[in-house]
Amino acid sequence: MLMIKGKGFRKVAARIIALSVIFTSIPTVQLMAGTNDDKAIEGLEMIAQQFRENEGEDPYAFRKSNKGEEFLINEVFPKSYDLRNVDTDGDGEADTSYVTPVKFQNPFATCWGFAATAAAESSILSSGIAGDEYAAQSSNGKELNLSEKHTSFFVSRPVSDPNNSQYGEGFIFDGEKGSSKIYQGGFSFYATSLYASGVGPVLESENKQFEYHGKKENKVVDEDGKPVYYSDDDDWWIDDDLKDKQSFVLKESYILPDTSKCINSDKYKSEDERQADFNDAVKAVKEQIYKKRPVQVGYKSDVATPGEESSTEYISDKWAHYTYEDKSGSADHAVLIVGWDDNYPRENFAHKIADGTDAPLPDNDGAWLVKNSWGSGEEEFPNRGFGDWGLLKGEDENAVHTGYFWLSYEDRSINGLEALAFDNVKKDENIIAQYDYMPVVNVFSAYNNSECKTANVFEISKFTDVDVAKLSAVSCQTETPGTKVHYSVYRLKDGAAKPTDGKLIAEKDATYDFGGFHKEELEESVKLQKGDRFSVVVSQTTPDDYFALSMKYAANKKWYDEVGKKHGRTSYAYGVINPGESLFYTSENDTWYDLSEKAVKDELFKYTEEDSEYCDMDNFPIKAYLTETDEKPEKREDDENEDSKKVPLTGNGDSYASSNDNFAAITSSGKINDQKLDFANVAKSNIDPSGLKMTAIKGSKFTTVGKVKDASSVRSEGGVKVKVNKKTLIAKVTCKSSGTASFTMEDGKTYTIAFTVEKPKAVASAKKMSKGSEKVSRSIKDLFGTDVDGGTLSITKDSKNQASISDNTLVINPADTGKIKIGYKYLNKNYKMTIKIK
Repeated sequence: MLMIKGKGFRKVAARIIALSVIFTSIPTVQLMAGTNDDKAIEGLEMIAQQFRENEGEDPYAFRKSNKGEEFLINEVFPKSYDLRNVDTDGDGEADTSYVTPVKFQNPFATCWGFAATAAAESSILSSGIAGDEYAAQSSNGKELNLSEKHTSFFVSRPVSDPNNSQYGEGFIFDGEKGSSKIYQGGFSFYATSLYASGVGPVLESENKQFEYHGKKENKVVDEDGKPVYYSDDDDWWIDDDLKDKQSFVLKESYILPDTSKCINSDKYKSEDERQADFNDAVKAVKEQIYKKRPVQVGYKSDVATPGEESSTEYISDKWAHYTYEDKSGSADHAVLIVGWDDNYPRENFAHKIADGTDAPLPDNDGAWLVKNSWGSGEEEFPNRGFGDWGLLKGEDENAVHTGYFWLSYEDRSINGLEALAFDNVKKDENIIAQYDYMPVVNVFSAYNNSECKTANVFEISKFTDVDVAKLSAVSCQTETPGTKVHYSVYRLKDGAAKPTDGKLIAEKDATYDFGGFHKEELEESVKLQKGDRFSVVVSQTTPDDYFALSMKYAANKKWYDEVGKKHGRTSYAYGVINPGESLFYTSENDTWYDLSEKAVKDELFKYTEEDSEYCDMDNFPIKAYLTETDEKPEKREDDENEDSKKVPLTGNGDSYASSNDNFAAITSSGKINDQKLDFANVAKSNIDPSGLKMTAIKGSKFTTVGKVKDASSVRSEGGVKVKVNKKTLIAKVTCKSSGTASFTMEDGKTYTIAFTVEKPKAVASAKKMSKGSEKVSRSIKDLFGTDVDGGTLSITKDSKNQASISDNTLVINPADTGKIKIGYKYLNKNYKMTIKIK
């Protein structure tokens, strides 16, 4: 069983689960709490509007312009594939299964935990990280059996350590007491949140408490006295000191676009575009399975738990399921896709529904092969269950139900598609600095032309008592497929007002094919010492060159007390965000906002359908992975920013000069008027290049004036990167986003140049013209509202040939109604707009 929906939470992501709460006040080091004035808060209006525009859409879907003619996946897959029968030696015969036996989830609604655990088992088996002891499911392999109980139990256990700053955070269950009642419905990605936090998955053999039964092992029997499953009338509790056990480490998850929402929901796309997205989403699922990572999925079933009387509304007697109605927000069961068949006949979905009429059929052949958690006639107690569900193996009276079924590609309820990848436990990586213990329920997403960043600030002493710890990896979560992420780690100076106030000690760039959790190893570990505070700053850019910003939230106790109880709900979420822990930045206002401030939260929810009073937000899912060492602290130079060493603008008539006016024509204020792909030396005339503030286009490159002292005397912060030629000692600067570059020149003086990075952007998403009006010419500057020329203008769609390009100028003859789509490429980036003729 998945989740149940509450009033005011209409999307699939808005279903609520939780368990108990204790609130306490934990002292924290405030970074910038309470510093956002009313004017700055009002500046969040654009993000709040974008949250509203994207509300209800699949945050993990393809964005409209992030694909060319072909999607990321160009591989041609076989017409059918089954992870239970894989040819590993190339002889044409199936010899290996990467799928563990079917299990039985009763007595609890823990299908999501079984789906996630089964996905983990198969992924671990196929990767080989479990070693020879747990080989793939062949005659030589020992069965890999991970604990569904450990996962299902601890997802619904809030943070219980009073010394943890997030004490009490998690899902709160307020219903009937007793350990058996802790096992609630949920989503498979609840398990992802748990695994990412360092809890599970664990081998069931590690501890008796991890086996799926109570301590007394009470059984429920059938009418013949045979045991069917373990009873919930028992003590199913797991000791809290077993929570942080972990047999394997989650390395990455892959949250794929919902196939049902590709067709059902996207209000911004045409029918052809939605169909193309659906085809690519199907291809994405196949790719994960072909890489031997089966895919968890939620769907609307006829029954939510085994043993219930089925309505057979959507499933045929051939065990072929097709939800023909738009139920993309009503999934009630989670299962595991382990294969596919493009030629599976659509006719197999035929059956009569409750009113006696014929059930609608899918438009095309093709279906997923799915492993359920409702038992199998091939297994013994307790995995046999009732033994009466799923595809038959055999054809005579000895045929048994296997627990598998077929799910149409076109099922209109499919959502929550996710695959998992794991690594072995690193014994020396023993600390995770993190704040996000409330599993993801809802996501608000915004996409901005203006630069956005998110950051978590950590204090070493909150996570370890050792004198020295090494930072080896960082992680984040993304949504849009193809997102590029830039990680920056800063060691903060005393009294830092921003997460970037300090020394940049590590950076990493990565691109992720799909949304999900991503753990990223640093090129080199970084030493941190007792007393240090450090930040992990994350910038996300979508393939269509927008900065992505997302917030996580869930229904809270106020919703539960005023709404949930009236509708029979028994749980809610409790999130803890302390001042100075999680902050986000927008260059629109050049402001860092503290996520803990109520005024910020209220503004973000301003235009949405959700009430901020009914929702708890969670910290940003940014983590840092530390290793304790016995090394002694080292003496180091002061890490303060170079702000105190800047030579300020004097206002005495100084002017600027450029060595290449074709690239950078500098005004008296230091702004660049014209830019092309080239290099330029920029300096104050008659003075040093100090205190220079420059506005640049993303991707701009510069070289410094004169030689620097040495490579180690050059520092850069933010999105500015500097490389020094070892022979000439000339520094080259590349601007990906705003930041500063500091240079110690041969004369021993240090100078700083501050770069503000901008880029062309359309002044409107569409312009309107009247049919039959006069011919109009528009330059790049007129169309895209920028001072920058030099890009390439193109017509991407004009079915009635009403537009043409001449000398990079658009000429329009609005003789008929229609749409003209315009593209503009500058510095290898693409910008788009639409002109409507009415």
